[in-house]
Amino acid sequence: MINYTASSSSSGISFPFVLEIVGTPLPGDSFTNRLTASTVSIPGYIVDPKIISSLTHFNRLLVDLKYDFLEGRMYPKYIFSIQQQMDNTPIESLGKKLDSMRQDELTGLSDYLQSLGYSDQAYLEYLKICDERYRDMVVPSPLEQFSILPLIPMKIENLYFSFTNSSLFMLLTLSLVLLLIHFVTKKGGGNLVPNAWQSLVELIYDFVLNLVNEQIGGLSGNVKQKFFPCILVTFTFLLFCNL
Repeated sequence: MINYTASSSSSGISFPFVLEIVGTPLPGDSFTNRLTASTVSIPGYIVDPKIISSLTHFNRLLVDLKYDFLEGRMYPKYIFSIQQQMDNTPIESLGKKLDSMRQDELTGLSDYLQSLGYSDQAYLEYLKICDERYRDMVVPSPLEQFSILPLIPMKIENLYFSFTNSSLFMLLTLSLVLLLIHFVTKKGGGNLVPNAWQSLVELIYDFVLNLVNEQIGGLSGNVKQKFFPCILVTFTFLLFCNL
């Protein structure tokens, strides 16, 4: 956690409280240059968007604290100590570790501002400004909706068997298909006179059957029928996945 008293200069840290809760832009040159000596990195190759988001949020906070409260100076030993913690943290725990370190910094900042006589409201206003800076920096990616996120992490050495959001939707789709087929069959309570749901299943069945007979050429009808169950299941599964 940052030691604000030890890091401050005789001119009076907080300027005061960054000209009453950040009334002027951050000093210094470009934001990219500020990152060089103020942030930490993740060891190895990480694709989990939650971990990347937590890292970006934490680094943005470090830069804000450095230039809002520490007059642009951050002890290298402090950044090095944080980086060591990151290097020694397992990959599956990095997100929680980053969130925990960010919360520690916010707690230290809150205590420091209270010692200066500022209210909780001033602290909350500063957090709001930090969040606005973070949102201005991060550009949402349209690919985030396709992210595969582990819901139940499972790992054996370098092999990953995690149950992901993609696996969940596959199970839901399969369950929906099986339930639909079950309820429209006679055993499941279907009617001899087809209702709307039975007509839907028969329509899909006839469509795939005609597709197999027309598109698979050079084979007898009996041979074509061997491919029909696999094609029907694949077509129905993909159809329901895209609904």
